[in-house]
Amino acid sequence: MVFSKRERIVFILTAAAITVLVLDQYGLTPLLTARESAKILKAKLTGDLEATDGLLRQRRVLGHKWQEMLAGGMKAQREETESQVMHAVRNFSQEAGLKLSSLLTPQARSTDKTVLPEVCVHAGGTGPMRAVSGFIRRLETAKFPLKILSLQINSRKEGTDDLQVQVEFSTLYAPDDSQSPARTGTVTAAMGGGKK
Repeated sequence: MVFSKRERIVFILTAAAITVLVLDQYGLTPLLTARESAKILKAKLTGDLEATDGLLRQRRVLGHKWQEMLAGGMKAQREETESQVMHAVRNFSQEAGLKLSSLLTPQARSTDKTVLPEVCVHAGGTGPMRAVSGFIRRLETAKFPLKILSLQINSRKEGTDDLQVQVEFSTLYAPDDSQSPARTGTVTAAMGGGKK
């Protein structure tokens, strides 16, 4: 059977179209899909790597801070911690020029059975804005671990620089090895330090 020129062209174009579709279906499309999947996986792994690097850097920084807190005055007994924080608050208020009106006895915020028990303190005072800001700055930059939980500042008289401040903060203490032998060493090691 002899095909005309037009039929041969149609046959060749049809064969070429079918070949292109088969190559696309079994070659090009899977290749592009695999390439896109590889890009997505690479982006995810890169993000995971950056997050892990960030955690490792943070661990080193926090490990150093943990060692500084231990060296800078973090106590092993609740009574020592209470005494330390009460004296520190009195000193901070005197240095800042804040008149301390109340300093409530520390209360346990967590039990002694936790890895790092917390002691909570309420303090109140009056003074000018400079004294209040100086007092708060000293609390925030204390050598021992101290966290401000709540802060309330009110004006005693409208239009004057006479403020009243109420602050609640907490501090931690690390029970010594006789109280919790395994826990303290675990926390110290986890924060980048060594067991004591």
